[in-house]
Amino acid sequence: MTAPKPPCVILDRPQLAENIGAVARVMANFGLEDLRLVAPRDGWPQERAWPSASGADWPLDNARVFATVSEAIADLKLVYATTARNRGMQLPVLNPRQAAASIVDHGDLPCGLLFGAERAGLETTDIALTQGIITIPIDARFKSLNLAQAVALNAYEWKMAVDAAPP
Repeated sequence: MTAPKPPCVILDRPQLAENIGAVARVMANFGLEDLRLVAPRDGWPQERAWPSASGADWPLDNARVFATVSEAIADLKLVYATTARNRGMQLPVLNPRQAAASIVDHGDLPCGLLFGAERAGLETTDIALTQGIITIPIDARFKSLNLAQAVALNAYEWKMAVDAAPP
């Protein structure tokens, strides 16, 4: 059995180049390579992203830009949206560990993790395009993570699930 295909990371309307670079650094730490940017606020490429990546240039060098979330996820068979807010939607809600196990179970099928803009997160209409929601169990008094932190938690759980999977 081959190793499962790593999920792509989709950033919807990212605002700061430094955050995009920090996400690329996290992706490289956990073996993720496919970075997709949906309508980055300041366009792409943004030179300030590369210093924040600290040498993890390949996700940035190969990043693809899309106009909409639906275009960015069109080729994916499983996409999880990340959000801390209850949306009252009829989608399964998982924590990062459960979502990672599900992605690993999908093996070679293309999967993705969708993250919203730093300021406001994901739109409900974009979440509705996915197959489930990932909610990180953080303190209810402050449900705001830096974009790279959210990617790191999910990428870590994916790597742990891959390492625990039978060969």
